[in-house]
Amino acid sequence: MSFFDGRDQYVDEMLEAGRRELEEQQLEPEERKARLERQERIQNKPQMSFGERFHALLGAVMAGLVIAGIFILAMFLFLLFATKVWLV
Repeated sequence: MSFFDGRDQYVDEMLEAGRRELEEQQLEPEERKARLERQERIQNKPQMSFGERFHALLGAVMAGLVIAGIFILAMFLFLLFATKVWLV
């Protein structure tokens, strides 16, 4: 990492911001209005309630436990196979 990496990153960010501003100015008024409406819809999206978050988290934990159970079962079957077949 050199001394100029931070400056290069700053310059790149400034060029990108200038490019985005130029693109925004080149848009037609209808396109600009549609883009603003899309951004407002994204920002005003309703948040999940406690119950919805709880159920989503519970589903993710249960999926992880199912996958872990499958791996544990596979390890158990392999050990059973190894001790009963290979070590006869």
